[in-house]
Amino acid sequence: MTRETHVESDPFVSAIQANIHETRRLFEAGEPPALLATVSGSASAQAFWQHQLDSVRADFRAEKALSLHEDLPVNQAFGVLLLWQRLRPHVVSGRGTLAAFVFGEGSRATPFTETDNGQKPAMKSFVSVPVAGGHQRYVSMVELAMRYFAPVESHLRRSGFEGVVIKWGDEVQIPSTQL
Repeated sequence: MTRETHVESDPFVSAIQANIHETRRLFEAGEPPALLATVSGSASAQAFWQHQLDSVRADFRAEKALSLHEDLPVNQAFGVLLLWQRLRPHVVSGRGTLAAFVFGEGSRATPFTETDNGQKPAMKSFVSVPVAGGHQRYVSMVELAMRYFAPVESHLRRSGFEGVVIKWGDEVQIPSTQL
């Protein structure tokens, strides 16, 4: 048995490949969430992330893309509540919301984070997507996280969930509209 055959038959690898294929299917069918959002810790980071969201909104087939600045001194739990309060007027009923907290200057990942406004989540990943003219662009770490969490949001939405799926590094928060 070759290494390639072993990897292809590994259930964990198969599950990851199935998620990748489901993500591609969602995007091709135009079924990702209608609202994309980020939350950052400064006005300059907010402007940076709004530009990033505007550049990927069409690829995500999102109706809206909002970058928010957490300008109140709140912790994680209250940060989620503040995000929900600020997103709620923009939520498209039945179409889903996917957000990411994009805090972190990435001082431990220097010099890689010294570009892109010093934002660790803005680091380019190894994953590329096609763009106009037959070119490819490498997606940021936060875009990668949001892109491949779209199937989770989609599954929850198809199950009747109306809320927001929030990525924060390796964590996920899922507050409902009942908040």
